[in-house]
Amino acid sequence: MDYQAWFHKLHSFLESYQAIWENEIMLLYPNGFDIYPKHLIEEISLIENQVDLEKRSLKKLKLSKELFSFLNTINELTAIPSKVVTPFEKKDRNTFLRISEKKQYEIKRILPLVEKLKKEHKLTGLIDIGGGVGLMAQVISSELKLKVTSIDREKDFQQSGVSRQEKYLKSDDHITYLNFDLAKNKDDFYHLIDETKMTLGLHTCGPLSVFQIDASINNKAACLNFPCCYHKLTCDDVNISSLAKRTPLKLNSYALTLAARAHQKYDEKALDQKYRVKFYRYTMHFLLKEFFDQDKIVGLGNSRIELYSKPFSVYASEQFSRLKLSSPLDDEQLNGYFSEKIPLLTKMRAMGVFREALGRVLEVYILVDRILYIQDHGIKADLHKVFDEEISPRNLAISF
Repeated sequence: MDYQAWFHKLHSFLESYQAIWENEIMLLYPNGFDIYPKHLIEEISLIENQVDLEKRSLKKLKLSKELFSFLNTINELTAIPSKVVTPFEKKDRNTFLRISEKKQYEIKRILPLVEKLKKEHKLTGLIDIGGGVGLMAQVISSELKLKVTSIDREKDFQQSGVSRQEKYLKSDDHITYLNFDLAKNKDDFYHLIDETKMTLGLHTCGPLSVFQIDASINNKAACLNFPCCYHKLTCDDVNISSLAKRTPLKLNSYALTLAARAHQKYDEKALDQKYRVKFYRYTMHFLLKEFFDQDKIVGLGNSRIELYSKPFSVYASEQFSRLKLSSPLDDEQLNGYFSEKIPLLTKMRAMGVFREALGRVLEVYILVDRILYIQDHGIKADLHKVFDEEISPRNLAISF
């Protein structure tokens, strides 16, 4: 895999749409919408099959040549090679006792990858970052005969793991539970690692992924990392490779949040709910801007989900009460105001579909940059898809 060439393609494509991905749609209201291609937004707004559109299932859609090209380019740029593994099959009947189906699915596909790294690097130990109850640690220790250290900041979780281990698993399983916050105890973590151990992070949050990679590089340790929560990254956590530093794309908080949402998939009911929420929130912002001269986006908080199935006036009344403002319109006028905004809201929904399609490209840009950073240190690294996205959406892994 030529990661440098891939990075250049990602960079070039994203640069063309920077004004879109670095701005939340509401920030552009009312005079900034012209940065979106008008004819494509009109086409998107007329497509009935919105679920397949959001999933970019292009074979199921009738699209113009230009819209097809845009979405197909995104599919090509974000086509991550799948890591073909033979899922682990349990030997002990207690191995997966009281473990959810999703967690079982993930463990069964991670174990062969850990076993491969164990053989390649002659490993004797593994450090599980954010191990929680220690389910992953217990299976790895039992089945692969590695000495596992499970780290988590939640002591109650770990105590539950100890109880499960004592009750159901073999007494000779070698697991150490360490209770500390890695963000505050990085030096302690460094002392645990050496070239005989590997680090494992399943869904390591924000900058913790970068820290895991750095710690593994500096201690010559093998690494398997599944990143998530890009919205928690800082500017120091992106554009870290020498190539990215020469021509960095400045990823602001809106871009990072967009990347973090890239894994989300919706069925028709969930998608309708998502946009019902957006329509109500957008309309509330229109009211604040029009009647109260609120130029900045006001935080509206999280309303009870049932409010979005009621008339807009019910939602608006609660929001005005929360903001300690008197409604400028009565209930009938509020509902009429919402109805008048439907054409604009439909346009903004289409803009949202267009913008959110760029989220996965941003995510892959961040991860390919990390691969190049590892390569800067003379280490071969790979990015691959390990899980079925429908089962475990945050399904991308870096390994070295």
